Amino acid sequence: TEGLNAKQSDADYTKTIDQACQMIFEASRSGSCSAGAFKAMYAKVAGQDGFIAALDQSGGSTPKALKLYGVEETEYSGEVEMFTKIHEMRSRIASNPKFEGSRVLGAILFEQTLDRLIEGMPSARYLWEQKGIVPFLKIDKG
Repeated sequence: TEGLNAKQSDADYTKTIDQACQMIFEASRSGSCSAGAFKAMYAKVAGQDGFIAALDQSGGSTPKALKLYGVEETEYSGEVEMFTKIHEMRSRIASNPKFEGSRVLGAILFEQTLDRLIEGMPSARYLWEQKGIVPFLKIDKG
């Protein structure tokens, strides 16, 4: 999580973890997702066979992920274009008919993915409502 450092005292490290956990907890209670949806997501992850897809490439891993996907660094300039390209890749994966909730339990998302749309819907909502895939937020910045 942002703000953690190997040289922090245990007290400062604990305080940073506490703040991050509280922020995420409060966001989970913000009303953006109903209690029924949370229960359904929990039941899915707890009781269904499948896997969790890691769609959480962030700054450090994005150029390598794009290169493996066939997008060369010459095809984008700067972080904004790079993150647009990686979102195009994620969107193509997420919207593919074979990427669906009968096999994919959940998907780990990078925070910028949450700010973007897939087929006109916020990414997390699209995954859950259209695909039956539980969205998870990656909380570190690496």
